[in-house]
Amino acid sequence: MKILLIDDEIVALNALKKRVDWVCYGFTEIFTAQDIASAKEILKKENIDMMLCDIEMQGKTACLWWSMPGKIIRRSAALW
Repeated sequence: MKILLIDDEIVALNALKKRVDWVCYGFTEIFTAQDIASAKEILKKENIDMMLCDIEMQGKTACLWWSMPGKIIRRSAALW
């Protein structure tokens, strides 16, 4: 499975990536993004199974992003 971690704070993003044993939870690929634009590009290219997103980043909240028209999130579970 693939997970996408999204946070605009690089320290938090790196800690989340390194301190959680993602393989233990069945994830074989871990993707990271520091902004919504980067996350969208990853979502276009990869079949992401789960997203873990900071609730508020650079003026947009994760909840607002999730409800945007034309969203590209297909079958991913999202947590924020």
